Amino acid sequence: MSTLTQTSTYTITDVGKVVDRFAADYYMIAQATGLVGRDHVAAVCHDVKLMAQRRYLDRVDIVLRNSARKEIRAARYAVSTSASGWETDRPGNNLWPRQIGGDLRVVVGHSTDWWALTEQQRATFVQNECDLYWSATDIDTSYPGMAGRFDRRYASNAYGMERTIFEGQA
Repeated sequence: MSTLTQTSTYTITDVGKVVDRFAADYYMIAQATGLVGRDHVAAVCHDVKLMAQRRYLDRVDIVLRNSARKEIRAARYAVSTSASGWETDRPGNNLWPRQIGGDLRVVVGHSTDWWALTEQQRATFVQNECDLYWSATDIDTSYPGMAGRFDRRYASNAYGMERTIFEGQA
């Protein structure tokens, strides 16, 4: 009887490649909606990449809300550390509608490694290494009333992000 063992590995470079695909999506969505400037997108992407490289990231959502602050579209990027064998897609499907008076937000879901840090360690990380101040949100990322559908995957070696798009049901 033989046993087969497969190990999956990835490097900080692999994480960076995958997060760069998220960044390309976010740049395109920000440009399409006209709600977020280039400098803010760069700061968000810097922080998301840093969190991912430290293994602090579980998922990240891009959320479009209308002027009544109701979520109308979202993209969730769920992190996988067992993405070996995934086909990697190109960024795209990012022509989101303009929302006069709306906003475009990024919501980070942290990993168990993040929550294993002390409150002081988390505060120090955000204060000393992040470009932005990250705070709690009132956005419900279960997206009630919206349907989710798989959109694409980004991967490099064993690190990946699977993107799900959420939209209002017709």
